[in-house]
Amino acid sequence: MIVKDLVETEELMASETAENVYVIYKRYENVDCRCSERSIREEIECDPEEVVQY
Repeated sequence: MIVKDLVETEELMASETAENVYVIYKRYENVDCRCSERSIREEIECDPEEVVQY
């Protein structure tokens, strides 16, 4: 199971876009968790994920 942790968010180009239009940058740290019935038995660091949405 991939667990995503949002670690950074920022509004980009605010002065360059029309009113009510937003460009959002998000950065996630990802961890692949191996779970047993009731606990996490292993965590594997994955590459961070960067997303730009408009």
